[in-house]
Amino acid sequence: CRQFNVFGSPCAEGEDPYYTRREDVLLPIKQYTDRAFFDLKTKTSGGR
Repeated sequence: CRQFNVFGSPCAEGEDPYYTRREDVLLPIKQYTDRAFFDLKTKTSGGR
């Protein structure tokens, strides 16, 4: 549950709200997610 901003009730122990109640999970803006993965790939591949 720590990986997400979850609305509604707190997560149960071991719950993955992305699968159990996706409507309560705040998803990041796709453009920001794509950019973060692009930057991570660039840093780990030495700019290739």
